[in-house]
Amino acid sequence: DVRSGGEFRGGHMPNAINIPYDEIGDRIADHVQSKEDRIILYCLSGHRAAIARKTLAKSGYTAVVNAGSYAAMKARGKESAEE
Repeated sequence: DVRSGGEFRGGHMPNAINIPYDEIGDRIADHVQSKEDRIILYCLSGHRAAIARKTLAKSGYTAVVNAGSYAAMKARGKESAEE
């Protein structure tokens, strides 16, 4: 979840880790073991997730997915959202 802390506290996907998009380059290594691990990003609209994806790609992460918006993830029903 690359949204702000306030947005994250308002609801997020189960097991999500909140790293704001503008901090992801510095903080992702604290949460991911390998640059080949799958990372799924989302935000309010997908825009910040796209920026975060580019940042991670430039750092060598190879399995990064922009899942778009939090609302779309909830609507897909693949995981239930925490409120």
